[in-house]
Amino acid sequence: LMVKDPEGLGTSQIVNFEITSVNDAPMMKDIPDQKIKEKGMFKEIDLNKFVKDPDHKLEELSWEIKVEKVAAAPAPAPKKPAKKPAKKGKKGAAAEPEEAPAPEPVDEFQVEVDSKNIARVKLANKYWNGERKVTFTVKDPEGATNSRTALFTVESVNAAPEFKAVPI
Repeated sequence: LMVKDPEGLGTSQIVNFEITSVNDAPMMKDIPDQKIKEKGMFKEIDLNKFVKDPDHKLEELSWEIKVEKVAAAPAPAPKKPAKKPAKKGKKGAAAEPEEAPAPEPVDEFQVEVDSKNIARVKLANKYWNGERKVTFTVKDPEGATNSRTALFTVESVNAAPEFKAVPI
């Protein structure tokens, strides 16, 4: 560092500066919602077009996908059948075993991300319809993250019934 006064006299001093790097989180743009009809296909999503990271290359970023069902109006509580009174002469009616709830089916809606950061929506059943919120989370090698959520909708199509020949 050198300083001089208006009359030309000056002095100098050596000064060392240390710059410490700080990891910046990846920056994401909104991923647009998509809507299709039954039997349709969603567009592929090149996730590289929706993220920038000032500290890391796109190949160094990893992706996590979370799929959630869109909340619907709560279903009315099922009515319990009225208990029948025990018949006279018996000590009590035999208790009927309660049915276990049906297991939750595997979701027909899945999202996969390949090694080039291309996201593809897979529908296991071409007649499936409904909505899903998909949250895309990007993570850099130092652990900083950013997320965006998009809505994916498959509209129901009222297809005409089909006739099949019946052998006589």
